[in-house]
Amino acid sequence: MRRVASVLAVFLFLIPALVPESRAIVAAPYDEYHDLEEVEADLRSWSSDPRVTLESMGKSAGDRNLWVLRIAAEGTVAPDERPGVFVGANIAGDHQPGTEAALHLVETLLDRDPESLRDTTFYVAPVLNPDAHGSLFAEPRYRRGGNDQEVDRDVDGLVAEDGYDDLNGDGVITWMRIPDPAGSWLPHPEEPRVMVRADPLKERAGSYRLVREGRDDDGD
Repeated sequence: MRRVASVLAVFLFLIPALVPESRAIVAAPYDEYHDLEEVEADLRSWSSDPRVTLESMGKSAGDRNLWVLRIAAEGTVAPDERPGVFVGANIAGDHQPGTEAALHLVETLLDRDPESLRDTTFYVAPVLNPDAHGSLFAEPRYRRGGNDQEVDRDVDGLVAEDGYDDLNGDGVITWMRIPDPAGSWLPHPEEPRVMVRADPLKERAGSYRLVREGRDDDGD
């Protein structure tokens, strides 16, 4: 990856994963999203193929590896001297379909062995935000962006001191609507379970604010 003639960055966010009947090396079907351990297991299995090299581009804020798979068949030019295609998926951390699409791309390239692998090098990073990727598989489960960098989210001079709470015990961190005349949200006029943005210019004043499920555990 030190010298790549040209790089095409393809970010796979909402591309649905295709479900192959069989896999080139790993036999598990893509019938559900893969957690980080399963993604890493697939990458390590594929790295036994002579066309594949597995490297870490660095570490996330949560000290997790940022894995990238280099795929290139033998050719007249060394893999890192050829034109390159970079596929980076799930940079936000909550777009698991992108990760699945990236894994399927690796499988397809290795299974079909296209002629392009002899003159082009593919670099595939299926999880560019492993910190947030894991939140959908955690207990309780919740969806988030960002990484594990500590941030003073409640602006009290401290950082990351009061996390979310699963108040109703359903195993999922969702949203709460709190009555607030200064809030920026209001119920949808036809479906009150759905919240929409207020718009004073259209005489749609807010009546609620939305916050992640939790309580003020640190009393601030």
